[in-house]
Amino acid sequence: MEDFTSLSKDSKVLDIGSGIGRIAIPLTKVLEGEYHGIEPVKKGVKWCQKNITKVYPNFQFRHIDLSNDLYNSSGADAANYIFPFNDNFFEIGLSVSVFTHMLPDEVENYFHETARTLQIGGYFVASFFLIQSDVHKSLRFGNDTFEFKYNDYCWLMDEKVKSANVAYLETFIFTLAEKSHFVVERQIKGYWNSQKNENQTQFQDVLIMKKNSNIDTKSHS
Repeated sequence: MEDFTSLSKDSKVLDIGSGIGRIAIPLTKVLEGEYHGIEPVKKGVKWCQKNITKVYPNFQFRHIDLSNDLYNSSGADAANYIFPFNDNFFEIGLSVSVFTHMLPDEVENYFHETARTLQIGGYFVASFFLIQSDVHKSLRFGNDTFEFKYNDYCWLMDEKVKSANVAYLETFIFTLAEKSHFVVERQIKGYWNSQKNENQTQFQDVLIMKKNSNIDTKSHS
């Protein structure tokens, strides 16, 4: 994800699903403000704290204990998780390959929490597997090696491990963005469901969204 819209050296950045520093490492070369990464896999958090925070103390990583049928059988419900940050704190929110492993109620909560913690005018850059049209559930999406077969409010790659890979109807995500007071300013289509061409650099689909007003936090509590 190469497009860090409106990033300045003094920005406050939220990285949802910080992993082992895929986003943080390149940002250390340009960001003098604050970076906060949240990640449910403790091993990745410890690595980043040891290898990034020690050199760049403005880069902070936090482990969040959440349940997920792909990587953690215990922990809190992501559908009700409240981000540990104040309202209107960040200028930029990033989420790479996170919503591709989350179910609808979890995605909705993360949209709400991202909007709550972003300033008005702040940007949210996130990746998805987006399906453009609603079709019969037996139809398969993707290519020969990467396909979604099961439909249950969204499309699943593995019916037993639902969070393994999840695809969403594009209109569902756009409606959710609008509900969370985001305006989609740019859409970059990935090549996950087609043959890659010379103009495509992203495997997943990417949305660049701008927060246009504050949300009512009481309505989500």
